[in-house]
Amino acid sequence: MDNIYSGQENQVSEADVQMALKPFNWGAFFFTYMWGLGNGSLGKTAPIFVCDILLAVPLINLLAIFVGLGLRIYAGINGNKWAYEGRAWYDLYDFTDTQVRWAKCVAVLVSVGLAFFFMGLFAAMLG
Repeated sequence: MDNIYSGQENQVSEADVQMALKPFNWGAFFFTYMWGLGNGSLGKTAPIFVCDILLAVPLINLLAIFVGLGLRIYAGINGNKWAYEGRAWYDLYDFTDTQVRWAKCVAVLVSVGLAFFFMGLFAAMLG
């Protein structure tokens, strides 16, 4: 797992790298395609894209919902590994900082989306 730019010293132990790869990756779960493009893992997220396209096909869409959800969970579990292997990182801090920024972006956008959903639901109930 030598993803450090050539000429740079790698002072990080393999145990540190393994610890950084363990957490669930919320960017890979929620923003699969954008996350995959930004982290050099777009090819690994292609099956999820296919499942999302199949959501428009009647009768197949029910299967695509469950398969797509399972693949998104799989992407969340393996996302840090895919991202670490997918592109060159300056150091382990650069990698973890990038993934934390993805998680913060997910938290903000999902919170805003849920707020709009509940405001619309409340407005419809009053309506």
